[in-house]
Amino acid sequence: MNHAMIGRSATVYPTTKWRVVASLVVLALVLAHLSWEHTHGGVKSHHFLQRADMPAMSNWWNLLLLPVLAWWLGGRVMMSGRCWQRVLLGGGMAVFAGIALSSAFLMGWEDAAAAVFGALILSTLVAPLFRSEYFFGLVLGLTATFGAVIALTLASVLAAIAWALQRGLYPVVERLWRRMRSR
Repeated sequence: MNHAMIGRSATVYPTTKWRVVASLVVLALVLAHLSWEHTHGGVKSHHFLQRADMPAMSNWWNLLLLPVLAWWLGGRVMMSGRCWQRVLLGGGMAVFAGIALSSAFLMGWEDAAAAVFGALILSTLVAPLFRSEYFFGLVLGLTATFGAVIALTLASVLAAIAWALQRGLYPVVERLWRRMRSR
């Protein structure tokens, strides 16, 4: 038996196990939420940009998107080897930010919603929103109000901005700064 396969199977099993557990937990939460919506007026649909002339996305998409996202991102977190305390803290802060934006939006507090959204955009300067735990936390925090499709879209835009700044622009600026200092 190949020794590389022994080590590999030892790491694949916990990752697969974590992916299945994360997906099932999220599926149970989504089913509970959709059941509640169904019995309280029907499953909601959300229009892009809150405009009736834009396409509407039903919350039924949550049944597919969120468990698949949990499976994929749960495995990425396991394979990253990051400290669990940091994963829970980062994911928890992202959930809190999503809930804060959702709550301000639901209450009709446009200024507060704009301030939270502005803070999310500013956070892309320092927070690694492209990491799995931040991304998934933000999607979860936004999903109850905006649905999974719109939440995924918003989180993807913020994650792309954060990645471009932190992985693209910052290293270039740092190299230029070192060159200037060395002269």
